[in-house]
Amino acid sequence: MSRRFRIAAIPALLAAAGMLGACAIEVPETPEPPEQTETLPALDGPRLERVLADLGDLIAAADEEQDADLLADRVQDPALSIRAAEYALAAATADSDEPYTPQPLTAQTQVEIVAVTDTWPRTVMVVTEIPDESNVPLLVTLEQETPRSQYQMHSWVRLLPGVQMPETAVPSVGSAPVPLDAEGYLYTPPDALDAYARLLGDRDDEGTIEDTFAEDPFRTLVTEQLATFDFDEAGEFDHNTTAAEEDILTLATADGGYIAVGAMNTRYTFTKTVDGAELSLGGQIAALDEEDGEVSEDGESLNARYELMVAVYVPVESDDAQAMVIGAERVLSGVSHDSPDE
Repeated sequence: MSRRFRIAAIPALLAAAGMLGACAIEVPETPEPPEQTETLPALDGPRLERVLADLGDLIAAADEEQDADLLADRVQDPALSIRAAEYALAAATADSDEPYTPQPLTAQTQVEIVAVTDTWPRTVMVVTEIPDESNVPLLVTLEQETPRSQYQMHSWVRLLPGVQMPETAVPSVGSAPVPLDAEGYLYTPPDALDAYARLLGDRDDEGTIEDTFAEDPFRTLVTEQLATFDFDEAGEFDHNTTAAEEDILTLATADGGYIAVGAMNTRYTFTKTVDGAELSLGGQIAALDEEDGEVSEDGESLNARYELMVAVYVPVESDDAQAMVIGAERVLSGVSHDSPDE
């Protein structure tokens, strides 16, 4: 008799337990502006309201049709590719016992963080109201590439429960963008995202990264999920997370640190290695897989790919400084198979 091992549905981590329950998100009041500023903010209040209203209408129309092409003029990657993946996952699971619903988005804001700069690209970050059918606010990031181009949505993340947003300057003063090679911080923006990706992928080889990051609910959920993938009697499991080196947006915080928002990719690989065993994946993976999650041949691998958006607060460099992940979003974006001969 063959031995059959079925991996239960892999949850969308940020949807698990409603993002760990409806914990309060502390959104601080912005401090009073100084008397003078040399450079004006890149976007005033009324114009920002119009930008967000137009974006909200566009997202609502695209959600109604479940069509990411409708977003292409005002939404860029990583947000565009992740929304497209959400629509595809919703369609694939529509008739299942656990249909997937794309993350509710809103353009209604609590706090605006506007770049103060006389160059382009220009960045805006907004902390939203809590969207309908959700229980946490979003941090939405916008970017304007050139003086004549429209602001586009670059990313969104759900703010993590129990994490306090760092204070930033009022919109009338603006917050400075931080260069990707800036010195004097715990990490440069690319290095901060790479370090967190290494933690998610269990690649802290020298054990030096973990102490530089505060614990956060998203990493805890990832760690708990990975601990469930123990099926030595059927096969092997491997995983890796990498951070994109480009399209990282930053704005300074009032305490001298900064917020960086960027993209990551995670790959889970399930390989059948035991003769006579049967290995299958369920849930969202099976829904997206042409083989219904079955790994039939010895040596065959099933690969599940996830796309992530992550927001990290990085402080100035000091002996006890710790970076902090303040928000994240993740979606299953594809499933593929590698045969034993590949």
